[in-house]
Amino acid sequence: MPHLVLGATGAFGGAVLRELRRRGESVRVLLRNPDKLPKMEGVEVIRGDALHRGAVIDAAKDCESIFQGLNAPLSRWRPELVLLHESAIEAAGLSGATLVFPGTFYSVRPIFDVPLPPQVWEPMQLDFVSELGKIRQDMEAELIQNSELREVRSIVLRSGDFFGPGVVNPIVAPMFQAALEGKPVPWLLNPDIAHLFHFVDDVARLAIDLVALRDRPAFEVVNVPGQLLSGHDWSKSLGEASGKGKLPVQSLGTLRLWLGAFFSEERRHQAAALPVWKGSYQVDDRPTQRMLPGFQQTPLEEALRATLDWYRSEKRG
Repeated sequence: MPHLVLGATGAFGGAVLRELRRRGESVRVLLRNPDKLPKMEGVEVIRGDALHRGAVIDAAKDCESIFQGLNAPLSRWRPELVLLHESAIEAAGLSGATLVFPGTFYSVRPIFDVPLPPQVWEPMQLDFVSELGKIRQDMEAELIQNSELREVRSIVLRSGDFFGPGVVNPIVAPMFQAALEGKPVPWLLNPDIAHLFHFVDDVARLAIDLVALRDRPAFEVVNVPGQLLSGHDWSKSLGEASGKGKLPVQSLGTLRLWLGAFFSEERRHQAAALPVWKGSYQVDDRPTQRMLPGFQQTPLEEALRATLDWYRSEKRG
């Protein structure tokens, strides 16, 4: 049975597509513009718009799993991203396919009154840290409802900010662009506070491994192992991986970000993420390690080099 990848030209979807191909799996993708994806052996490309629910439902027929890698610009999360997500849910409900959704800890409230390092515990909190988190939380609630009513399996991957080939979000992309140019690495708020990053290729590998597991709950939140680094350690690692030597950190203050949010989509995205960057916390990935004891993260330097190589190739292109 094939695996349906939605958002195959994006960061998460692209990483899932690469890993499925590496494993020799049968893959189907739905794209508005199939010309954006090079022809690949073992990949069935269907032309269609995921905003049209019928196109997603048709593409999901006879599929084993659906990897929901669809996204939209921040200003169009409501209603566009919500509609895209609902299309994927409906397709999973009708086809019986396992639905994998890359969630984030932006949709939960961190708990700080636990032994260091603070962790995000399950079950999901009923509050949130930003409007972005509220939207993501609503999307996860729809997954729960779909799993309960239709008895289809849904997996939410709880993670921090992605980096890796294809990741061009307004928080991470400026960091890698600065490293390639040997400039100070931008960091939201205090660089002494650590933040959780996830190499998107690792998230994709874990997602595919989880789909292969049997006798799991109908709805499951899985915390993804990641890299917890302060701004100073992150910029140091970026400098070493890029060959630019020691790179300073440029802290982007709250006032600057909120003022910029009136004029820039990038600054709006960064400002909306500020609540998560105020404290140093990580997800509790111990249950994940017990579930998949053979899973290993890509070493940080290797992951950074792969990301930098991708940015170089994009710049040349």
